[in-house]
Amino acid sequence: MLNLRSKILVVATTALVSVLLGNIVLADIPQACLNRVCGRSTYDGTRVHIYLSHYGGPFTHYNFKTNPGRQIELTTDHYSFEARNGRHGSYSVQSCARGPAIVGVHLRSICGRWTTFDWVAERR
Repeated sequence: MLNLRSKILVVATTALVSVLLGNIVLADIPQACLNRVCGRSTYDGTRVHIYLSHYGGPFTHYNFKTNPGRQIELTTDHYSFEARNGRHGSYSVQSCARGPAIVGVHLRSICGRWTTFDWVAERR
């Protein structure tokens, strides 16, 4: 059982840690969903992490690009890249279902509309 002095010490330490951590809180952009795809991003002080999810309909991959940047195909729900503090930008993504294979060759993928989300690399 804690005596009064110990309780005051615990409260003061908790408050001090909260103040110190408040200076290094990292930026997040909350999840947003549109056109069968959801995106959210976080910044850990070195890298921007983008987390994707999809809803409604068949799915095999994402078409993804940072703006500006080249288009890539993602088969996972995570993408990350290095970014300096204070930078910001956007990325575009669409959820896709690979077309059926005929004699070992896949037909064109069927994809939803492109959707653009923001990212920010900023310590608050």
